[in-house]
Amino acid sequence: MTGLLPLTIGGEPLPPQTRYSVATMLAGGQQAGQNLRRAADFYATQPKATRAFMRAEAEHLRAYDGPVLEPCCGEGHMSRVLAEFLCCEVISTDLRTDTGFGVGGVDFMRTKALPKGVRRLITNPPYAEDVDGVPLPIKFAVHALINLGVEYLAMLLKQSFWNADNRCGLWRDLRPSRLLQTTFRVDFTGQGSPPVGGLFVVWDRRHEWGAGRYDLICEGGLVR
Repeated sequence: MTGLLPLTIGGEPLPPQTRYSVATMLAGGQQAGQNLRRAADFYATQPKATRAFMRAEAEHLRAYDGPVLEPCCGEGHMSRVLAEFLCCEVISTDLRTDTGFGVGGVDFMRTKALPKGVRRLITNPPYAEDVDGVPLPIKFAVHALINLGVEYLAMLLKQSFWNADNRCGLWRDLRPSRLLQTTFRVDFTGQGSPPVGGLFVVWDRRHEWGAGRYDLICEGGLVR
């Protein structure tokens, strides 16, 4: 998307002479000293993206039992679809306390253990870099897989996630099982003009661990 849209920060409009593309905002760009990202990196998951993922991954997901953890639940966009498709409990938490859904005030990166029975974690994590310059999705993956021992991890990321050198260590040391790119752009902003493609990155200890298989998914599931 190349069109420019007026934006607000903290509910306040930017100066009229300042205009940014939505893609720049999602990328976390800064112009004129402004940090354009939303508070707590909240970009809701469009339900059709989660449904496409579920249709593509249903067989693998159902190889695991027990509840699913969604640690960045926001307003429940992803959690509701997961519960609908898997017919199981979805434990929904979020760092923020004002989402009106799930349990707020829970910092996933500080958790010491998974909730009882949880083997699967599915989320749309924050995309920004942490204060040390490491992208938060990398920290989420390492914490989930290494520290907490999650057996199945899926994260919805931007299509361009791997287009940076600081992702190479994750690829070498914790290569995903599958990468599922959406054939449609995902509306993370709710503005009706999706600026980026979506990529579900899956680590699955029971199926294709470390294979790095790449597929396309449409709204109906895997493209065959």
